[in-house]
Amino acid sequence: MSRIFPATRDGLSLGLGGAPLGNMYSAISDDDAQILLDMIHSDGCATFDTAPHYGNGRSEQRFGALLARVPRESITLSTKVGRLLTPSPSAPKDYGAYVDVLPNMQHFDYSASGVRRSIKDSLNRLGVQHIDVAYVHDCSVMTHGDRAAAVLQQVIQEAIPELQRLRKEGLVHRIGIAVSHWQTCVAVLRETWTVCCLQDAIRCSIRAHYPSYCRCARQKT
Repeated sequence: MSRIFPATRDGLSLGLGGAPLGNMYSAISDDDAQILLDMIHSDGCATFDTAPHYGNGRSEQRFGALLARVPRESITLSTKVGRLLTPSPSAPKDYGAYVDVLPNMQHFDYSASGVRRSIKDSLNRLGVQHIDVAYVHDCSVMTHGDRAAAVLQQVIQEAIPELQRLRKEGLVHRIGIAVSHWQTCVAVLRETWTVCCLQDAIRCSIRAHYPSYCRCARQKT
């Protein structure tokens, strides 16, 4: 079985997360961002992850500039769905942990139509024809609090089926979940095996919860 995320030239399982390129905590210039991306790509890193949330699209836009000058097949690219961006002149310059963001208003949308629009908007910002991995982003209690159960139901009933349809159309190659709550990953896996990639953003290895994923796998087989 081939790897979803290719190793670096040194054989390391490392990739570049795109939050800092969305100006997380501090701003960097477009020129510095491109110098960084060129250096990392030329050094053998082939896995790049971003999201509309990162700088209200700034991270995706910066990855798109790299993708315009390197072979598309040299990169495994992931982005996320769950938030839509709408251009607005009244959008705040800073948003959450991000500073000097693009002038977009952000709102959550895990509906089928929202997921489709999110992917197409990301394809435009990235300047590519397909996404290698599309994650459903921040669909846990850590983000939604008391609404988390309803959000998760919509993810299972609408977002993931729509990503499956986009996969059949060739716009998405693989489907994942990206959260800061490993229990949400397990809850989704109990409902569907169409999810093949898990991104757990908490400060510990996903291996720490490996027994929980194994129990889930045994229940599904």
